[in-house]
Amino acid sequence: VDSSTRAAGRRTSVSGSARRCTAMPTRAMAAALLVVTAVAVSVRAPRPIAVGSAYPARELCSRCGLCDTPLVSEVASACAFIGEGMARIDAQEALSHGRARRLDDAELHFGVFTELSNVRMRTGVDGAAWTGVVTSVAIEALESGLVDAVIAVGAKSDRPHERMEPQPRLCRSAAEVRACRGVKPCLANSLSLLEQVQIDPSIRRLLFIGVGCQVQALRAVEHKLGLEALYVLGTNCADNVRSPTALRRFMEAVSESPESAVGFEFMQDYTVHVKHVPTASAALAEHWPDFSASAGLSPDSPSLPLYERVPVFSLPQAQLKDVIANSCTSCFDYSNALADLVVGYMASPLQPTQLMTDSEQYIVVRNGRGKQLLDGVRAKALFSPVGSGGDRKAFVPGIVEQDLDGLLGVTPPRLWALPRWLGTVMARLLMRLGPTGAEFARSSIDYHLLRNLVRVRVTEGEMRAAACVPAHVRAVEACYGDVADRLTAKYTHARERNPELAKRPPPMRRL
Repeated sequence: VDSSTRAAGRRTSVSGSARRCTAMPTRAMAAALLVVTAVAVSVRAPRPIAVGSAYPARELCSRCGLCDTPLVSEVASACAFIGEGMARIDAQEALSHGRARRLDDAELHFGVFTELSNVRMRTGVDGAAWTGVVTSVAIEALESGLVDAVIAVGAKSDRPHERMEPQPRLCRSAAEVRACRGVKPCLANSLSLLEQVQIDPSIRRLLFIGVGCQVQALRAVEHKLGLEALYVLGTNCADNVRSPTALRRFMEAVSESPESAVGFEFMQDYTVHVKHVPTASAALAEHWPDFSASAGLSPDSPSLPLYERVPVFSLPQAQLKDVIANSCTSCFDYSNALADLVVGYMASPLQPTQLMTDSEQYIVVRNGRGKQLLDGVRAKALFSPVGSGGDRKAFVPGIVEQDLDGLLGVTPPRLWALPRWLGTVMARLLMRLGPTGAEFARSSIDYHLLRNLVRVRVTEGEMRAAACVPAHVRAVEACYGDVADRLTAKYTHARERNPELAKRPPPMRRL
C-alpha cells in the first residue's frame, strides 16, 4: 500500500471517530459528571461525631469538643488521650513558647515561664470565684482590640441545678465575657465552637480560655483555623466532675443547701469552699455561725455571699463514688503547659478566715503573648512574690497510696467520714505543719502526677505509659525514688489475684 493510500485511511479513521464522538455527547458528559461527583464525595469534609456515638478516646474522653467539629479528622494526632497523648507536650512546648521547659526545680512543676507571681485585682469582679483575674484579662483583651472574640465557659442557666453546669460561649462583648465569670467544675466541650470561628470572617484574632487537655488539642489544630493570632489563657485543672448528674450528686452529699450553691473549690486549707447565692446567706448562717463570722455576715448584711467550708476529711465517701472523670485520672498536665498565660491558686497564700473573693491567685507568663494579655490589666492588679515553705516529700507518697487504694480497688473506699469539727481540726493542723505557697502547689502537682502515672501503668500497661507520659512526669517520679514502681507492683498483683477490683469506681480526691 502506497503512502497516499495510508494517509487516506488515517483521515477516514479520524473522521469516523469524530463522527462517533459527536453522535454521543450526552453519554460522555454523563460519564464525566459521574467521575467528578465521585471525586467530590471522596474529598468531602469530615463530619463531627454523631450525637450518641462513642468518641475515639472512649472512656478516657474529656469531652473537649474537638470531635464535635469537622476537625475530628485531626483527633489521632491532637487528642490528649490517644496515641502519644500528653507526651506530645515535650515537643509542643518548644513550638508554642520558643523553648522546652527546664527540668530544674522552678520549671519542673510550673512549666516554661518568664514571670511567676501572686496576683489579685485591685477591685474585684462581682460574682467572680476569686477577684476576677481571668475575667478582667479577657475583657481587656476584647475591649482593647487585641482579640475579636473570646471562647469562655458560662453556666447553662440560672436555675439552681444548672448554675455550675458548663455552657461554652463565643463572646463578642464585655457583657458576654462577664456572664461567664466563676468556675464550672464539669467537663466542657469548648472546642466545639471552633467551627463557628472558622466560618466567621470577622474573627481574625481569638482568645481561648480553657484547661490542659483542651489546649493541647487546640494547639494541634491551630494551623487549621486560619487565624492571624491565637491567644490562650489557661487555668490549672485536676479531677473534674464527669457529668452534671455526678455534680448534683456531689453537691447533695457535701452541702447543707445544694440548691443555693453557685460554686465550690478544693482550697489550700484542706477544705472544700462551697459558695452560696446571697439570698441564702441569712438562712445558712444559722448552720455555720463560725464560718459566717469569718465571711463578715451579720443580720445587717444578709446580701454577702456565704462560704460553707467542708473539710476534705469529712467528705461522705460512700456517696461520692464515680464522680471524677476517667480522663482526669489519666492526665499529666495540671499546670496547663501549652497556654500563653496561666492563672491558678495553689501556690498562693490563704489565711484561715480568708474568703476566696479576697484571696490572691498566681499567674504564670510563658511567652510574649502571655505578657501581652497580662500587661492589659497590670495597672489594675496587685502583685507579690510567690512564697514557699515546708517539705512536700514527707507526706505525698502516703496521700497517693491512700487514694490509689480506692481508685484501683485494693481496699474498698472508706465509707466513713470524720465529723466536721474533727475534720476542721485536722485541716488546721495540716495548715500549720504542711507545705505552703509554691511548695503546696508542688505537693498537689506531685500527688496528681504520681497517682495518675501508677493508674495508667496498672490499668493500661507499661507500654502505654511509656508512650504517653511527658518527660517532666518522669523527673517528678525520680524525686520519690521507687515509690511509683512499688505502688505499680502492689496494685498490679492485687488486680491479678482479684479481677473484680478493676470494676471499682474512683473516690473523690484527698488533696
